[in-house]
Amino acid sequence: MHARTEDWKRLETECRLCPLKNVTIPTLAPVPTQHEDVGGPFQIMQLDHWFPNDDEVNGPHACCLSVLDEYSGIDLDYPFKSRNHSVDGVRDHIEFVESFGDVQFQKEGPKAVAGRIRCDKAPEFCGGPLGDFVERRGMTFLDNPAGEKRPLGFVEGKNRQRRTKLAALRAKWKRQFGSCPKSLWGYQARGVALTRAKLYSKVLRISQWEKAFGVLPPFRFLIGDVGVLRTAKSGIELAGSEVV
Repeated sequence: MHARTEDWKRLETECRLCPLKNVTIPTLAPVPTQHEDVGGPFQIMQLDHWFPNDDEVNGPHACCLSVLDEYSGIDLDYPFKSRNHSVDGVRDHIEFVESFGDVQFQKEGPKAVAGRIRCDKAPEFCGGPLGDFVERRGMTFLDNPAGEKRPLGFVEGKNRQRRTKLAALRAKWKRQFGSCPKSLWGYQARGVALTRAKLYSKVLRISQWEKAFGVLPPFRFLIGDVGVLRTAKSGIELAGSEVV
C-alpha cells in the first residue's frame, strides 16, 4: 500500500473501523448481506471504504483489513477496485493470509470485483452434545489465528435479542454444560457493533473471567448478526447497543 504519511494518519483518525478511534463516517459501514453457497445462505461483511486518492493507494485502509484479521473464518465479500487488486496486494497487511482456505473472485458490477476469502471452521466444535446445541442455536465457532488459539464463537442472524431470550440461552447452557458465570458472556466483546442507521446487535459481554479464575476463558461469544459485530479491545460502544 503506497500512501502519503499525512493521508494515512488522517484516515486512520477518521476510520470507524480503526479499533483505537470512534469517529463516525457515514459512508463507512459493514453491510450485512445474504449469499447462496454450497452450505446455504450465510452472512458476510462487505467493506466499502477506500482512500480518496486511488492513484496513490491500491486497496482498502489497513483498519478495514484488520476486520479480516479479527474475523478469520467468516465468509467475506471483500471489494476490490479491479482485478489487479489481488490477494498479493492484501498479503502485506494480513499476517495469516496463508491460512485462507479458499479465495474466489466474483464480478460485482462494471468496476467492482469482490474476493471471497473463506477459512475453515474450528473442527473441535463439530459433533457431540455441544455441537448439537450450538447447531440448533445457529452458533458457529471459528478459529482465530490472530495470535490466539481459542476459537471465536458467534450467533448469526440474531438481531435485537430480548433479555428474556438471552437469559433462557444462559439457563439452557447451564443445564446442559454446567455452571457458566454470567461474566463469561462478554469476554473480548468490547468493540461492539459497527453499523449505520440503527441496525445493531445485542452483545453479551464477558468481563471478569480472567480476574476471577486467573486464566482466559476457553471460548468467546458474540451474539448478533456477524455482519455488524466486531471484536476489539478498545472499549468502543455504539450508541443504542445493549450489553447484558
